Amino acid sequence: MVLNSSLVKGEEDWTAGVFLRTPTRVVCVSEDLGRTPIYKKLPGGRKRPGEVNPAATAVREVAEETGIRISPEQLQVVAVQPRGNHTYHCFVADITEQDADNAQKYGKGGEVVHVLTLAQLKHEAVNFMPPHRKALEAKGLWPA
Repeated sequence: MVLNSSLVKGEEDWTAGVFLRTPTRVVCVSEDLGRTPIYKKLPGGRKRPGEVNPAATAVREVAEETGIRISPEQLQVVAVQPRGNHTYHCFVADITEQDADNAQKYGKGGEVVHVLTLAQLKHEAVNFMPPHRKALEAKGLWPA
């Protein structure tokens, strides 16, 4: 587990996103927020009252948006980025092929769940949320 002290103590306000990957596929989401383009993105979202750290937010958001259950111990930090009034925490979590197969089709908030091969993800670069893609590229996690 790769958690630093800021993830244990938490900050005032944060968001968290998780790159869910198997050896051959990734799970991402998209949602129609009334603006275009509609990007694919990492499952994630904003801290809720009572959440003590970004890892807790990440675990909850993944379950709500994809139906996949992960533990804080599966999370590895990819990036921590200040964003105006909050801090964005990007994680990666390795999941099983069965987890990807069992991902729900829609999240609780209406998100559409996508299970993509690495080749499909590479092809979707232009349609992937730019800050999420750039964080993954910076750590060598985006398919070459």
